[in-house]
Amino acid sequence: MMTSKRDVFVKTIATRRSVYSQDRLEQILSESIQAKEKEPGDRTAKDYRRIKRFDIVDVQGKQRLVAARTDNDDKDIRFFVSIEEMYDIIDYTHKKMNHGGRDRLWPILSKQYANIPREVIQTYLKMCDYCCKGRKRINTDATNENGNTSLHNDANHL
Repeated sequence: MMTSKRDVFVKTIATRRSVYSQDRLEQILSESIQAKEKEPGDRTAKDYRRIKRFDIVDVQGKQRLVAARTDNDDKDIRFFVSIEEMYDIIDYTHKKMNHGGRDRLWPILSKQYANIPREVIQTYLKMCDYCCKGRKRINTDATNENGNTSLHNDANHL
């Protein structure tokens, strides 16, 4: 069975703290809704953390988790996305920017999404065939024609 690049990507980044599976995102969304519905006296520390970090917006009839905003300014809504969505989002943006690197992608993605860290973008870029083909690795070992490594700062040369 062939594993897709998306599967490899998801498996690679799944252990990061800031990235969530679709199930985990839905759980946080439901906890955040419940926390906001509680009276202030009934809220737990976890409820206050949910309220402080997350907001809920309605997008085409579906509730979505966004980074909490100080005012209701629509232009800086930053969505939380699942691991499963991240690959497609980074892939689309990367190709739209003619295979832009991490430092070109991150400012654009971080304006729209709250939980796509630079390291995750870097993980995607290492999997992009076009970009990997463009930057062929230079052999850093100083190997001679016999295949033996010769280091000039070797103790034998002193």
